[in-house]
Amino acid sequence: MVPVFMGKCAVTSVNSSLERLTSRQREVLQLIAEGHTTKQIAHRLRLSVKTVESHRANLMKRLEIHDVARLVRYAIRVGIIQVESLGGLAAKGNSTTGETDEDAHGARRPRGR
Repeated sequence: MVPVFMGKCAVTSVNSSLERLTSRQREVLQLIAEGHTTKQIAHRLRLSVKTVESHRANLMKRLEIHDVARLVRYAIRVGIIQVESLGGLAAKGNSTTGETDEDAHGARRPRGR
């Protein structure tokens, strides 16, 4: 029974942290997590680069997250983005033959090792 209770606390914590963000901050978070640059986000949302930087700084402060990698993990965890939506950022491999994978640095290695 304890693990279920802890799970509910974790869900509540995630929901409450997401609720602390404005809709614009959630939108900026999604675009950051999808790999867009600040300039691309500004153009897409018709904002200045400075405004996008302010939104990013404010949402990171509210979430107490201090780097983009953790921001991406947070966005995945709360369902703002899904790993599949990362497209080119995800590890690539030949899924039909199962021969190789790429590690985080792009080095190809035999699958399963």
